[in-house]
Amino acid sequence: MSEQPPSAPAGTIVVVERSGPERSLAVSLGQRVLVGSDPSATIQVVHPRVVQQQATIERTGPGWLVNSLDPANPIWMLDETGRAIPVMEEIGFRSVTLLSGETQLLLQPPAP
Repeated sequence: MSEQPPSAPAGTIVVVERSGPERSLAVSLGQRVLVGSDPSATIQVVHPRVVQQQATIERTGPGWLVNSLDPANPIWMLDETGRAIPVMEEIGFRSVTLLSGETQLLLQPPAP
């Protein structure tokens, strides 16, 4: 009888909107999440500056891979001082706070 290797623990995306309750989404290793205004997006953000398919977030190894899909309307990351910086190319993070319109996405690594 062969034993299955333990599955990697899920990371968490905490979605914080100005109006409405905070919600969490568990993301498995290798899972890709679509952020945008499209109703089929995994994380739908309704805001005039958010396009239908704004970004993908993928859970990889110990962190995340973030990719803006529309260079004219990128997703933004908040640096340690709270300044918003556009994500213009695919970039990896252990943890990060992203900004899509007025919605914050807190990408948290799996618990140890």
